[in-house]
Amino acid sequence: MNRSATFGVIGGSGSTAKAVAKELRRSTDKPILIGGRNLANAEAVAANLGVAVSAVRVDIRDARSLEDFCGRSSIVVNCGGPVCELQDLVAQATLRTRSHYVDVAGLTFVREGMMPHHQEVADRGLSCVVSAGWLPGMSELLPAYSLALAKTGMDAVQSVTIHFGDSGEWSNNALRDAAWYLRKFGRRRPRYMHDGEWVRARLSEVLVEKDIGSPMGRCLFSMSCLPEMAELMSRFKDCDVRAYSYLPSRRTAIAGSLIALLPMPVDLAVRILRPALHGQSLPVGGFNVVEIQGRCGSREVAHRHRLTFERDREYWINAVVAATVARLISDGRGVKPGVHFLVDAVDPIAFIEELRRAGVTDTQSFSAQVSTNGSSSARPAGRHRAFLRRTPSFNATTCN
Repeated sequence: MNRSATFGVIGGSGSTAKAVAKELRRSTDKPILIGGRNLANAEAVAANLGVAVSAVRVDIRDARSLEDFCGRSSIVVNCGGPVCELQDLVAQATLRTRSHYVDVAGLTFVREGMMPHHQEVADRGLSCVVSAGWLPGMSELLPAYSLALAKTGMDAVQSVTIHFGDSGEWSNNALRDAAWYLRKFGRRRPRYMHDGEWVRARLSEVLVEKDIGSPMGRCLFSMSCLPEMAELMSRFKDCDVRAYSYLPSRRTAIAGSLIALLPMPVDLAVRILRPALHGQSLPVGGFNVVEIQGRCGSREVAHRHRLTFERDREYWINAVVAATVARLISDGRGVKPGVHFLVDAVDPIAFIEELRRAGVTDTQSFSAQVSTNGSSSARPAGRHRAFLRRTPSFNATTCN
């Protein structure tokens, strides 16, 4: 196959695609091909990025056009959408052209469509990485990272609680995907993992308020379990695991219920969702907080890992994750062959170290001991390589 580019970014002039192309251009000098239905817009993106970046028209729904684009790219980063309509079209094309594949989204479609080809993909030495963005993506990777660190200081893990969310802008494609997800799964009672078994949550556990610490403070959450998170949670066999998604207001929960229960056009669902997702703004663009309770000898201990990014940086956070995966594939290291969610495609600790190299610095870590009355005491525990980006601000603090 005659490759004209190492990286092919599908999504043209979309905000996520532009952010991915910019991050790739910053981190590598290898060729980048921008693909979109509007060639003029794609060319404008390429021109802003300088040399080694070119553009081509591609129509995802046209098999010949899509296959030609994938054939010119050794690694395809798919930022197109909505996923509920495109499903695994791009991933299947990369299989035919023997190209690597990275998807910032995926829902359930891409992985389900590609899993029958897992062995073929792996045998060809290719990587197909799905849900390699912020949410899903880092929303599962941080808990895996946190657990790996916790196990070095705990004899037993008793509970894992995950709170995640963002207050950024949602694109039309993202809203359409959210509406599809609510229709598909919104009627089900949320579940959590208890000693290796799925348990239906009580109604009082579904919608809760919790103070997750500064700078977010007290927030409203709904118990949530995206497919990627469910797969991660199912691996915890001897403890309780709960995941909660941030809700800007109770109106958000009402809007979600209406979309899940009532038949309505997708455009109407999008119009209902957009204002419901724009409640009171958080002081950060997004957050992921993982709390792990366990025992070390006779002591009860708690680990807390927090990751945040600045407001108005929601496209950047998706881009830095997807671009890092693509760059590692290009370098021939750190990404497993075959079809995987992000959390399974990479080693969580090594991947966060790669993100640190993209602009991460050190922060202080602490050890917390939980007393019998539920309070905790903390002491410095030396220096730890943690997730912190100064410009733009992107940080995680650790208590371990």
